[in-house]
Amino acid sequence: MRLKPLIFAALAALFFACVSPLEQKYYDETAEKYLAAIKVELDSADYALLESALLRLKAENKRLIDVTYADILSQGKEWAAEQQRMEAEEAIRAEAARQEALKTARLNQVVEVVCLEKGYEESHYRNQLTFKFLIRNKSDKGITAVIGDVSFNGVFDEPNTIYFHYDQSISAGHEAIWNNSTDYIDFMGIHDDLKNKNLKDLNYTWKPRHIIFDDGTLLE
Repeated sequence: MRLKPLIFAALAALFFACVSPLEQKYYDETAEKYLAAIKVELDSADYALLESALLRLKAENKRLIDVTYADILSQGKEWAAEQQRMEAEEAIRAEAARQEALKTARLNQVVEVVCLEKGYEESHYRNQLTFKFLIRNKSDKGITAVIGDVSFNGVFDEPNTIYFHYDQSISAGHEAIWNNSTDYIDFMGIHDDLKNKNLKDLNYTWKPRHIIFDDGTLLE
């Protein structure tokens, strides 16, 4: 009669011996033993994912009840895939920003825009912020249109962007003056800055988008 319990115990021991350590449930008391066995079973990359996932789960105070080492590894792979996706998206954004900066620099070699004056005018219908811009054609061809944006930055980098569309001829190497205005909006921080501050105390950027030449060619 004593033989049956011994047989069952032997079979149970044999079964658990055949189960991969990855399928064992995590317990602090047995972690050292199973992690050592898993390190032999996994390649170094997967084992590093397992270790980092385990550390993160503990740092986040996640309850590791009925969680196997395979579950922890799977979570680590999910986090790694998400990190790779975020890094790929960031690389795409960085490349797009780099290309945009190169484009802006290339167009700025052709046309320079400088804000000479800014002012404020009141009327019965609407108050206006006024601007006077100098446009300098630095190329060796005549220009028929310059399109872009001038952005003024105020408190907390709150921007005010003026759509810039000058469509009169500027001969090669020559300059033109463009007067423009935009509606003044009460209680808008950057508009208050544009109304009250001196031009020298304001930061602005000129971002060209399209330049059309006399011969019909387009630079963008």
